[in-house]
Amino acid sequence: MKKTAAMLMAIWMLALMLTACGQQAPEQTGGTVEPGAQSDDAVEPGAAQDQSVTGQVDASQPDEEELEMGSVNGGTYTNTFAGIGCALDETWVFYTKEQIAELNGFLTDGTSDEDMKKLMENSQSVQDMYASSTDGLMTINVVFQNMGLLLGTTMSAQEYAELHVTQIPDAMAAYGFEDVAASVTTAELAGEERPAIALTATIQDIPVYELIVCLRQGNYIYCVTLCSYTEDVTAQMAELFYAL
Repeated sequence: MKKTAAMLMAIWMLALMLTACGQQAPEQTGGTVEPGAQSDDAVEPGAAQDQSVTGQVDASQPDEEELEMGSVNGGTYTNTFAGIGCALDETWVFYTKEQIAELNGFLTDGTSDEDMKKLMENSQSVQDMYASSTDGLMTINVVFQNMGLLLGTTMSAQEYAELHVTQIPDAMAAYGFEDVAASVTTAELAGEERPAIALTATIQDIPVYELIVCLRQGNYIYCVTLCSYTEDVTAQMAELFYAL
C-alpha cells in the first residue's frame, strides 16, 4: 500500500508539472482513528501555534500577503496562508520537515530557508504536507503551485480542476492503474464548497478512491488530496479540515 500511495502522489505531482509546462508562464505522529475524529489535544480552529515548535508566525495574526509553508505541531497541520488546518490522531503519521524537503527535491542537509523561498516563488509544485494512516489504507497530502502573476489572477480553482481532470487518467494508466475514471465535482472542505476531482481506479485488484480538492489563495492554487483504499471514505476525510 505504501508503494501505491507513493505512486499516486508522484502521479499528481507529475500532472501539476505537466500543466505548468503547458502554460509556459517518517516519524512524527498525529491524528484520526476514524475519519472525522479529533484527538483530545487537537488545536481548535483559530488557535495560536507554539512558535518554538513550528517556527511560524502566530496564527492569530496571519500575514495574508506573505506566503509561508504550513507546519505540523503534534497531531495538527496548519497553513495560515491557505487558511486551513487538519487535526489527526495517533493512528496517523505525518512526514517530518526533513522528509517533506526530500519530496521537494532537496537533500536534507542542504535545505535552507532561501531554497524553500525560491521554490515557492517559482511556478513549481511544492509538497506542503503528507500524512498516512498506520494501517496504510488512507493518505492525505497538500500540494500548492504558484500560477504566476498573470495566470494567478485569471485562473480559478474551478478552471484548474477542469484542466487537470483530463491529464490524470493517462498518467495513472502509465503507472499500472486500471479502470481509471475522473470527473470534476465539488466537495466541502474547511467549511466551504470547493471545486474537486473525484477519481476511482484499481491497482492489483485493489479499489482506489481519491478526492482532490482545489482552493485558491492569492496567486497560489492548493490541492488537498484525500486517498483511501478498499472503500471510499474520502468525504469523511475532508471533514478533518477546518478553516483558520
